[in-house]
This record gives sequence, structure tokens and C-alpha cells, in this order.
Amino acid sequence: MQLKTVPEDFFVEELPNRTFSEHGTLFVYKATKRDMTTNRLIEALSRLNGIQPRNIRYAGLKDKRAITTQYLTSTKKLTKSPDDVVLTHVGHTDEHLSLGDLDANAFRIVVRGVSDTHDVSIPNYFGDQRFSQDNVELGLLLLKKEFYEVAVRLAQTNKAVAYALDKDRSNPLHALRSFPFRILLLYVHAVQSWLFNQAVSAYIKDQSSDAREVEYRHGVLRYPKTLEDLQVPVVGAAQELGEWAKYYEPLLEQAGIMPQDFLIRSFPSLTQEGELRSLRADVRTHTITRQGDSAVVELVLGSGCYATVAVFGWCS
Repeated sequence: MQLKTVPEDFFVEELPNRTFSEHGTLFVYKATKRDMTTNRLIEALSRLNGIQPRNIRYAGLKDKRAITTQYLTSTKKLTKSPDDVVLTHVGHTDEHLSLGDLDANAFRIVVRGVSDTHDVSIPNYFGDQRFSQDNVELGLLLLKKEFYEVAVRLAQTNKAVAYALDKDRSNPLHALRSFPFRILLLYVHAVQSWLFNQAVSAYIKDQSSDAREVEYRHGVLRYPKTLEDLQVPVVGAAQELGEWAKYYEPLLEQAGIMPQDFLIRSFPSLTQEGELRSLRADVRTHTITRQGDSAVVELVLGSGCYATVAVFGWCS
């Protein structure tokens, strides 16, 4: 099974959870991009328009190898965009978009090399794009307060971190603060996501003897035929684990961390208190159409759910 052979195999469009008006202090844009991360889009727009990246906000990180449409809010009118980005002004608002501030995402995905499709329920796993190559490893280093090691690794590809670290190697936190905060936070989130995926997969193994198993870079995802909807804790400094402790504690021991490590006093904005997340993904609608050895999957997912997770369960 192959996903994203070309960007045109993966279309996604945000469905906003609010309307925009003709008046307001912030500008709202709809951006359609191809083969570009959301962070790269923000960097390009900020550079071209002379605005700080923190003054352009978004509701969700969208896939790189795809054609994606998402909404942005900006404190300044954006008059320039990269050649391969279509940027449309759609209104105004007085409140910035923030992560998760959308109703749903609509997808059309071409899956190549499909041998079979499966009728399974979709757990609310975090998708592969949450992890990248070494997000979990860097997140664990942050939680263990190994700030110098993180700064050294980031300095290999980031000039601002390299400069700050070279100027004062005794203050790695200063170097880390020159790195985009949203990406540092993504590293910590990646650890939470990995723990959640592994705990849910272990729970499903206990509950369902015939669950479909799919390997991914950080373990095994299991898909049962049916799945009740529960609220599952996501590990954080203040989140009670309750009955889920028996699934989380071996994972935390393996990782060499404890829940209180998500309290990062020397970098408070990275602290994560934890939360509750639905066990079952919010699949609003979906259809699967076979075309030879390929399948076209069209679906609408609630905010925070991952289309790749659904495709892994339905197709092989």
C-alpha cells in the first residue's frame, strides 16, 4: 500500500468552525499549498510580507506531501505569497485562529497498491506526521531537561540556534528560545502522542482478540471491529491516569520519564498538563471506491483526527 505517491494523491480542506465578517482587527486568508509544510508556509509569508511569524496563526498543521487548503489569521494585510501558494482574503475577525480551532477536515485520498479493504472501527490515534523522523527523541530530551543536547542537535540545521549556542554554551535555554517555539512544543506533543498510541493499542489488544494490526514507525496500531467511545487520558503533569495507569506506567518506565516531567519550570510555556482525548476517531462520513489496484477514500474527520490513521485501518 502506498500513500502520497504524488501530492495530488492527497487533498485536504479545512472546514472552519466560525464565520468571518467584513470588519475586524485581523485579516483572514484561505491558503492552498502544494508539497509544503504549514510551518514553511508561515515562514515564507512572514518573510515576503515583513511580518513576524508569531503574528500569523492557523488552526491546524497540514501535510507536506499533499494539496491542502487551510485558514490563516494575520495582524497585517498579506499582499505577497510564494508562487506555488494561492492566497485568498476571505474576511476579518477580532480573534486569532489557534490549534484545533476548526470544525472538521475533508479529505480525498488516492491509495495505491491496495490488495484489500477492511471494515474496522477507527481509534483516535495520532498520525505519523505528528512524529516526523526524531520528534519523539527530541521531545524526550526536553522532558529530561537535556537542553544542551537538544540545542546542539538543532544547531546542526538552524543558524539562529547555532549562533546563540556558539556565543554562550553555558545557556542552552537561550539558544532554544531562538528556535521556533511551535516546533519545540511539537516535540513535547510527539511524546504525548506516542504514549497515547501505545496505550490505546495495548488496551485494544486486551479488549479484542481479532483486531487488525498495522505496524508504524513507533510500534503497532490495532483496529477492532467495534469500539466504544471513552475518554482516554493524555499524559501530562496534572492529568490523572486512573485505570489507564496500567497501560501507561510500563511505557513511561521504558522512556525513562514520569508524568511530572511534563512540568518544565525552566521553560514554562513548554509545560503540558495533559488532557482527555476520545478513544474513537470522529469519522463523520467516509466512502471507499476501488479503482483496479488503487482505492479512493473520501472522508470528513472532526478536528484533531488523522486521515492516514483511518486509511491504514481500512486499506492494505
